Amino acid sequence: MNKFHIFLLLFTFLFSNCATTNKKAKTNPFKQYYESFYTPQTSISPYDSTPTKTPELYEGNFNTAVQDIRTLERANYIVMGTSSFNGGKADKEEAVVFGKELGADYVLFYSSYTNTISGTLPVTLPSTKTETTQKTGNVTDYGNIYGTDGSASLSGNTSYSETSTKATRENKTTYFPYSVDRYNYAAVYFIGNPNPIILGVIFNNLSPDIKKRIGSNKGVIVTTVINGTPAFMIDILEGDIIRKIDSFVVIDSSSLYKLLDDHAGENVKLEIIRDDKTIIKEVQLNENK
Repeated sequence: MNKFHIFLLLFTFLFSNCATTNKKAKTNPFKQYYESFYTPQTSISPYDSTPTKTPELYEGNFNTAVQDIRTLERANYIVMGTSSFNGGKADKEEAVVFGKELGADYVLFYSSYTNTISGTLPVTLPSTKTETTQKTGNVTDYGNIYGTDGSASLSGNTSYSETSTKATRENKTTYFPYSVDRYNYAAVYFIGNPNPIILGVIFNNLSPDIKKRIGSNKGVIVTTVINGTPAFMIDILEGDIIRKIDSFVVIDSSSLYKLLDDHAGENVKLEIIRDDKTIIKEVQLNENK
């Protein structure tokens, strides 16, 4: 395995999915960071549905997320839950795969670039260092020869060359630059509302500011009116504050659910605050079938 292959393994280990923690097998981040919750008008569990089809995907913009959610709620779809996280590049098809697992009909998908993480990744590998030494030189010999007939002088010159090699092991660190783009991701999962619609509104408890404005702690504010329902037909509007059903005071969301169940199928009068004015709406509630 060469340095580049080792670097790729290390890079994948550290940065392939910043939002996940399971490195042995890639985890679907939309499943990992899923939060399940139910709109108050439903008791269905998102895992009760058998996934039979691939949900439709709508890729939107964070700036219009609230409007997108309201559009599906008005069409009588309810929110099953959401996924949200910040991480490296994620595939929107992973949101669809998880949506199918949930049994969702629609998946709203949002992504937005946030920042880039850059730096260097040190990779230290063993290496062998080889040192070669070469010695060269000349050897000159001098001498005299003596005999009965006299003497003679001798000289000689010899060249030599010697090469030696020494290997040593050492660690070498190489620094590889990296750059990872990060994004905010969000997915909202919807399913068609299987529950009976008695009135046809989605509502929340009053905020402290609204309580102060109307001078009361009691009531709920309508956030969504479902198309074609009794509430839609009598022109209840989003932003209306429901205060009473007949003579019964609406304390909060829980009390309105109970009052609607108790009066399902009846013709009732709703006391509503709209633009700081009290109005009365008469409505025929649907049966709780």
